[in-house]
Amino acid sequence: MPTRPKVHVSLRPGLILPGSAFEAIVRLDARRATAVDAIEMRFWGESQNFYGESHNIPHRFVDLVATDRPKRLAAGPYEVRARFAVPATAPHSYKGTTLRTDYTLRVHVDIPWWPDRVSEFTIPVVAAPIRVEQESAVLRIHDRPGDVRAEVAIDRATLAPGAVLTGRVAFSRTRESGLGHCKLRLRCIESTVYGQHDGVNYVLELPITRHVDGRALTFRMRIPEGASPALNSAVGTTRWQLDLDVTTRGVERTLVSFALQVVGAGSEGVDLPTELPLIGEQWLGEMMARVARQCGMHFDASSQRLIGDVEGLALDVGQSQSGSTEARVRWPRLGLGLRVGQARWQDALAPEEIELDHKPFDDKYQLRGRERAQVVALLALPPEVLDYLAQAESLTADDHGMTLTVADVSTREESFTRFVRIAQAVTATLRQRINSVPPSAVVSANVDGWRALAARYSARLCTGDGAIERAELGTERLNLAHEFKAEHAVATRIEAALDPPLPSPPSPDDARTIRAEHKDKLDALVAAGGRWRCTDTTLTVTVEPLRDPDEADRWLNRVASASRAIQGRRETGPFR
Repeated sequence: MPTRPKVHVSLRPGLILPGSAFEAIVRLDARRATAVDAIEMRFWGESQNFYGESHNIPHRFVDLVATDRPKRLAAGPYEVRARFAVPATAPHSYKGTTLRTDYTLRVHVDIPWWPDRVSEFTIPVVAAPIRVEQESAVLRIHDRPGDVRAEVAIDRATLAPGAVLTGRVAFSRTRESGLGHCKLRLRCIESTVYGQHDGVNYVLELPITRHVDGRALTFRMRIPEGASPALNSAVGTTRWQLDLDVTTRGVERTLVSFALQVVGAGSEGVDLPTELPLIGEQWLGEMMARVARQCGMHFDASSQRLIGDVEGLALDVGQSQSGSTEARVRWPRLGLGLRVGQARWQDALAPEEIELDHKPFDDKYQLRGRERAQVVALLALPPEVLDYLAQAESLTADDHGMTLTVADVSTREESFTRFVRIAQAVTATLRQRINSVPPSAVVSANVDGWRALAARYSARLCTGDGAIERAELGTERLNLAHEFKAEHAVATRIEAALDPPLPSPPSPDDARTIRAEHKDKLDALVAAGGRWRCTDTTLTVTVEPLRDPDEADRWLNRVASASRAIQGRRETGPFR
């Protein structure tokens, strides 16, 4: 009685690659002698795509047959061999979510008048190893205005299965963009007639809740040992990708993607990771330090700002809290009542609105000041400067300084350098304009006399409003300022600092608080036409507008004398 022999297959070599040949050694074990018509060995490769219960017709790209006709099998083992070649263009074996490619060896023993023995064996074909040239680290930046900024660097883009991918990620503008969750996804993407689907999806959650703007976070991800290299078959393809996904204001999206190449096992040169580039605040600090040296400024690492001096005006450049790039200029108080800010529609109806006859600038900003001539003298800048300011994000200015804000340019060294140089040029121009601002009407009749008065007491004269700041009269420290209604002075106020503070200051409304030893000095102030009030730290005297520096000098001495009396100090001469 015939018997169906058992079938055993071994391969030589054991590792089969596209473009190589292999020998299939088939051994048949029969329990008794059996007649056979033929032994057929068929080797084929197929690709097929599927989705759920839907399957496309397999595409067969290799189909090879070898036949042996022994006529009769004796009891015991019988060996037959066949050689097959895998085309160099054939894909490697793969089984994913919607795509598969596999190779099969079928052994068919044709037994006459008896059930045949048919056995099928899956033959693994692996991707051929390649030689990889030394790679550079790869950097991707997502930097859209108003959005979270992300910087991601990976040490290489070509890896072998089992290799470790190292990278860094840094974020900025996280608060204003509403950044929530963040994760890295390592994906093997299959593309078939059914669309794109993840054949493999590995997720690494990043601890963004403990993250700080600009701080670089290092991550490591291992490529799976069984990762399949990229596949290109007649019915579909695969590719590897690393995605940075974030959730902002409840919406999840992909910010940055890297195309990765997974190569066959044994490839040369893939174990040579490169040094990661600096990102986040480390890169920003080094870049800003270089720009500071180029522009003759100092980089303050603690505040991440460039600090410098432009013709006596303090300038610093850095990032604003909103993530924009700003330049701040600080100057000695101008006393112009200056206010510059974003224009509103109702500004056109305001009579105090000042214009510079430069439509883009006038349309974008509102200008205020006590005396129009002073504001125009300060801000009548060259047309090209006004053009640039009109295109900026915002401009604010007052008597103490100016802040110019533009869209964030700190991410690009060339753009940041250009902004710093423009800020320096604008500051230098403003320094010249400050020197050309005419003095206030209250001191313009004898401005040289006012300057001499201020110099006599080592004080600063602010010609914008005629104020004398920090005058030293012996032991007393005084300030003289004018009070205005519109552009007209309506009073002059002189303040003397009381140090140490008085435990019980006198009051002009309560005679019981006025001690006898300083009553004469306070009465002299009233007799000369002044009104006084006193707190524990300041004696303030208000008089009619003082336009004559000599009269102002007399009032400064009167107030200084009253201040000494209130504090119980002796009168001093010019040399004490």
